[in-house]
Amino acid sequence: MQIARRPFYATEDMHFSIAQAGNVSRDFYDVTNRLFGKTRRGKLTKLSIHCNVYNFDFDKAKWNTLDTLVICRPVGYNRLLEIISKLPLLSQLAIKILDFDNYNIGTHYRHTQQQSDKRVGFLHTNIRTLWISREPAENMANLFLAKTTELVLRLRFIEELRINQKILPLARSLLSYYCNPEFPHLANITVKKVD
Repeated sequence: MQIARRPFYATEDMHFSIAQAGNVSRDFYDVTNRLFGKTRRGKLTKLSIHCNVYNFDFDKAKWNTLDTLVICRPVGYNRLLEIISKLPLLSQLAIKILDFDNYNIGTHYRHTQQQSDKRVGFLHTNIRTLWISREPAENMANLFLAKTTELVLRLRFIEELRINQKILPLARSLLSYYCNPEFPHLANITVKKVD
């Protein structure tokens, strides 16, 4: 990959899009770490991933200056938490599909029920805007809402949640329930439909 050796110059906005990734090579991490690493290359930096996020080793990704991450393929809740933990300065996260495989539905649901009355720990992140655009399958709506709520409760700096219109009223209701002194960061959250 010859691009790994080329100089990158600062720019106003930088949007890098990954369409396909089978075996992700070391060159990929060299390039993206130079684009989104310690030295900021753009005022606003955005990475869109249009392939399976499970192909990436986020321990090798040093994307310290990445502002926006867009995940266009299904991503599981636990994998999403892992990705968020590796990108502490991320300010916007867009997810097309928050996925739960059928095998783990019972496990996720029981875990969510057990956690519902416990204090959740904040994630080490700067996410202010979260988009989850695709409507969940009808049999997954409650689990989807529970996991989305759990995620929002863990995002200390969250200001805006954009969600599918069909789920919007339930999401607003659930988040207003948690808007109390225990979760003061939810006092000013705006919940809107995805455009």
